[in-house]
Amino acid sequence: MLEHLRSQGGGVARFPPLDGDGYQLSDTIVIDFSNCEIELEENVRLTKRTKAACFFFSGARSAYLRNVGIRGIGGLRTVDGNARNMRGFAYALHDTLYGCVQFRHVRGWHASYLYGYNGLVNGIRAIECADGLVDHCEASHARFDNGVTIDHDPTDILWSSGNSTSWANTRVRDVRCWANQSFGAASYAASGTIFERVAAFDNGDDTNASLVSQGGGISAEHNALDPSHMSRNHAVQIIDCTAVRNRNNALWVTAAGTMVQGGSFSDTVAPRVRSNRTGLYGFNVAIVASGSATIKGARIERGASGGIYLLATAHGKPSLSFDGEITSSGGIGIQARGIAALTTSPQSQITGSGHGKGHHGVYVSNLGRAYNQGQGRVRLAGVISGSGDQAVQIEYVAEADLSGSRFRNNGGSVVAGAANTRAALADGVVNTDQNRKNLYIISLAPSVESATVRNVTGDSLVAPSLNLAHYKRP
Repeated sequence: MLEHLRSQGGGVARFPPLDGDGYQLSDTIVIDFSNCEIELEENVRLTKRTKAACFFFSGARSAYLRNVGIRGIGGLRTVDGNARNMRGFAYALHDTLYGCVQFRHVRGWHASYLYGYNGLVNGIRAIECADGLVDHCEASHARFDNGVTIDHDPTDILWSSGNSTSWANTRVRDVRCWANQSFGAASYAASGTIFERVAAFDNGDDTNASLVSQGGGISAEHNALDPSHMSRNHAVQIIDCTAVRNRNNALWVTAAGTMVQGGSFSDTVAPRVRSNRTGLYGFNVAIVASGSATIKGARIERGASGGIYLLATAHGKPSLSFDGEITSSGGIGIQARGIAALTTSPQSQITGSGHGKGHHGVYVSNLGRAYNQGQGRVRLAGVISGSGDQAVQIEYVAEADLSGSRFRNNGGSVVAGAANTRAALADGVVNTDQNRKNLYIISLAPSVESATVRNVTGDSLVAPSLNLAHYKRP
């Protein structure tokens, strides 16, 4: 059938209905010509017991395929990769050729109404492709990696900041991903990926220390193999997505230029077996290295360790602009170490960060040469309430600005504190705490080089004339 379509310059290869258990493939079906559409009216299962994909649309860097795809007809069709029965495969990072459905070097591609189940490495994957669509699909039980992956080659030969046709420009919409070994849905080194109404749940690894990526719900990642890649604007959009009950993190961001609009990220599970030395795992959202994210209208709640964690590495310093809601974080609302910038909007809310010492609303420390000490900017506004300890603690940054913040019902003896900070500003801060332990609304350690505190108001439990600002010049 495929040879006939090749001779005709393309066409539709249809798998019509069968009686019984559907189609069984003894090996990979490779499509290496353009203008080919696969239509499945029946489920398909790979029977091969050594590494293989089910369907592989394969072009070349010198000759991209164009206008190819695969879709289920009459409902969702299962493509079973038979990974649970395969033997003799050792996973290596970027070993990418063994998904249920695979695209490589293709421009103009789609996968729709498919269920990629039990793939050896991935469920559905596109590598160094552009102008793609994954629509109304599901992916689960990928044995070694992600459910859905949009991936550019690690060398990124095709990428150009001024040429958007070199980007992935791929939309993943109305997709569900669960029980995959790594992430439910991932964008790796790919610019222009859009995740829209993606649901990722029960993904991530706990025990396999050989995996570089521990996985979780959804990821927007840079190419860690290329230092020049770190600061690129990946223009990844994550719109109205849901990530719940994933191990490690619901959302993992290392790509600069990530936009999150709406959606919910919740109930992340911390690993019980594998190492969690930095404490990063168990936070609903992790923004790491040179990752930068703008989060608008998202709800982040019930993380095992906290809401959002920003962590610097040798690859860069992260940034966040937050305009959403963090509730019942289980530890710290926002924790940051080694940031370039952190901003929360006047409309943001950080509530219910747990009970007891160390459960802060926002905790920022750039202490240490590896963590941008003495640099970075923090600007906090909005509501911070229900923290078991201080609402805010900031140290070792260049600038801390709490203007417009509103505090209530926090448990620490200091509502907001700053130390080892070159400049601090608190203007228009309102404190309505009902906790008698509060001694100071604003506490500035002697190490702060300059500060302005004005228009700070508190309730009757705080004596403004004595305790409004505790500040000594060095």
